Amino acid sequence: MTERISALKQYQWDKRHHAFRLRAAPEAAGYQLLGVPDYERTALRLTSALQAETPVILPGEMIAFTRTVPNLPMIYTDKEWEDIRKKHTIHENGNVCNLSPDYSSVIRVGLLALRDTLTDTAYHQAMAISIDAVLDLAGRYRVAAEKAAAGAELVIDNGQRNWLTALFAGEYAGLFTVLLPALARWRLPMPLGGIIGLDTAFPTQLQVDYVRVFQVANP
Repeated sequence: MTERISALKQYQWDKRHHAFRLRAAPEAAGYQLLGVPDYERTALRLTSALQAETPVILPGEMIAFTRTVPNLPMIYTDKEWEDIRKKHTIHENGNVCNLSPDYSSVIRVGLLALRDTLTDTAYHQAMAISIDAVLDLAGRYRVAAEKAAAGAELVIDNGQRNWLTALFAGEYAGLFTVLLPALARWRLPMPLGGIIGLDTAFPTQLQVDYVRVFQVANP
């Protein structure tokens, strides 16, 4: 386990990500009172929840999503639940659980391609609403990641692998923790660009095999 992964794990174990959670859940009345089928209510609830999410990128995080909306309201009103319980046995709180989604089929083609296969039936249109909500949140995360990367620290996370990676780790640690902060304090010109010299100094194979560079958002 790398130091980056270990730090992220400890961050979660310490529950520090709870600091980003919102206090209030999205309002449910907007879809509870529309008189639409349950699958459409579920899609509208997902949209409401994801629109309320605030993109959060933790230090060192490469695959980002931190849930900031703590609770979701039920898709039925209290009166509807009362009527449902009279006719049906409800498991636990009535939430759907123990599902095994076929993630691989979605990942294989992607959400955009999957959306293109949907028809104009009500159920498929509810699926389209859900897909659009996920894509919108992904777009907002992309914007947040780009902003974070603009001032990010470049970190070599496998510096102990061999002498070459150790040299790179030492070089970039000095660059981003000593030299660049000093230039900023002294108000001197800052070097621009990405990984200076890396694209031309080493063959592609060495870049792939030995130099794994991660852009890590500043804490």
